Amino acid sequence: MSAPLRGLVLVILDTLRADYESLCHEQGVSLLHLYRLRGLCSKVLPARCGSFPTGPMRTDLLTGRLSFLSGDWALPQPGEDTLVGLCRKQGFWTTLVTDNYVATVPRLGGMLLDEFDTVDFIRGAGSDPWITPSVELLAAAQEMARVRPTRSALFEAQFIANCRRWPEGKPPFERVFEKAGEHLRELVRHERFLLWVDTFACHEPWASLADLETAASVPEEPLFPGYVEAGLYSRQHLAALRARFARRIGETDHALGPLVSELESAMRGGDVGLVVLSDHGFLFGEFGFVGKPANTPLPPELHEILCWLSGQFAERTFPELGIQPHSLHWLLRDALGIEGSRMAGSDLHLFARNSPRSNYLAAASQDEIYILEKALAGTGVEFRTIHRSNADRHRQLASQGEPAISTSVRESIRAVLSGGTSPWLLPFREAL
Repeated sequence: MSAPLRGLVLVILDTLRADYESLCHEQGVSLLHLYRLRGLCSKVLPARCGSFPTGPMRTDLLTGRLSFLSGDWALPQPGEDTLVGLCRKQGFWTTLVTDNYVATVPRLGGMLLDEFDTVDFIRGAGSDPWITPSVELLAAAQEMARVRPTRSALFEAQFIANCRRWPEGKPPFERVFEKAGEHLRELVRHERFLLWVDTFACHEPWASLADLETAASVPEEPLFPGYVEAGLYSRQHLAALRARFARRIGETDHALGPLVSELESAMRGGDVGLVVLSDHGFLFGEFGFVGKPANTPLPPELHEILCWLSGQFAERTFPELGIQPHSLHWLLRDALGIEGSRMAGSDLHLFARNSPRSNYLAAASQDEIYILEKALAGTGVEFRTIHRSNADRHRQLASQGEPAISTSVRESIRAVLSGGTSPWLLPFREAL
């Protein structure tokens, strides 16, 4: 087994679908720096999300457990050991560079802000509540919502307000990669370090400042797509969204160049590792949905993610069914020389979305797709055993008034399949 890593760089590209290459190819988008980035990684693993989407995925990675089993949009428990916290205890200097406001801002459910020694938070991505939209901008967004589908008129107004204040017109993800490269140049001088780069580069909306300036010529084209049934969009809408997404991947690729050059330099000594992940995908009409609605199942376009690991991980043992963020936690601890007993159930190959906005839990295993009622009744489909939950934690969640999945889900091998009357369930399974 190779010696523990002196440094680790973790790059998370939010919403980048695992099939990004084919999407870019069909749109004529060329890639260079993503290929360079992947070239620094000798292991390209099959991978799936665990807890879905943004925040719960980071909790899985931080804690080594499937956080969707603990509650809606589950955060690390108070006092719980996290990957970053353990690194700090072991003498690693930890740095976060991000524009991911969802995983950073506490009132939005973020958990990353207080984890690191140094945080470089680049504001202004998407609907980051950074610049207060004017009354005129809000009124204009509400008017536009009448002629095109949108997730939220407020989100659109917030996005436009943010865009108008981007320094030098640069989108936040460009500045994230620039800052990450600068931090890496300094961090390699430390004895031990962790650099966590977390970007919303591929998260909607995918419009640029130039797009906003010319939007009047195509007012019906969606800007901030809603998470809804595909029937609310025309074929032209869906094609436009798909093309914008592919173009944003190309823009992300271009912006990655300086960071990849710094990585190539930092990794020459062989004691700095690299991990590249995404957290979930996005639907462009597949299975009849757009985005990632709370009550939808999790097909491959949503649950398959990137997982690229540098050569230092080549000798490690990987789960047979593929890697997930909560199981990757233990692999990273091992590579960094941080001891600890693998949590019971950390090899369970399940993934799910436990949304506060839904009475159902969208879950899946290697072989089956489930939609589980949070309040169970009756009998149902045979289910893989889920490890027992922490009863004290469950009582704590209940006392705080935070909805939690019934312990009967976590302690039983039976679960109710509630989707029998849903029109999408049978075609969804047939399509898989």
